[in-house]
Amino acid sequence: MKTKLIALSAISAALTAITLSAGAIFEFIDLFTVCIVPLFISMPLYFNSKKGAALASLVGGIIALMVNPFSLVWIFHFGFFGFYPILKFVFITQNKKQFWFKALSLIWFVIVSLGAYFFYIKVLGGVPDDIFGLPEWTILLIFALLAVVFYFVVDKFIYILQLKVFYILNKIIK
Repeated sequence: MKTKLIALSAISAALTAITLSAGAIFEFIDLFTVCIVPLFISMPLYFNSKKGAALASLVGGIIALMVNPFSLVWIFHFGFFGFYPILKFVFITQNKKQFWFKALSLIWFVIVSLGAYFFYIKVLGGVPDDIFGLPEWTILLIFALLAVVFYFVVDKFIYILQLKVFYILNKIIK
């Protein structure tokens, strides 16, 4: 049992590192890679190994940071996507209060999204501040509202990913 867990955690870490590194190198797929990584992070959770999932997430994020420190991949990964699947698994399996978890996760996701926006604009010199001639507070409000919508899509997506991963691993690992 322990050998299977170690092997699955190593595969999870490798796939996480490869996927995040690809997103850091090829910036047109960065958001896709960050959203697909919870699939790999959920693999050690099949054996209820939160430590294996956290280590896979940490290794993948550090390697992506070393590949390209000026990418949004590691910000979103360390800020939200890297550890959210683990926390979601814990709250679902322990029947904790889902409302407070979702509310705090939503607030945290909006904060991380706004932080990534400021990193992109101020540090990387991305899109100018005067998009469509709107004041900056309007752009931030629109961006925060889009982040709220995106959070609910991502939340359901991660839940479905975890169910599919557990179903497939149940078929493979006996």
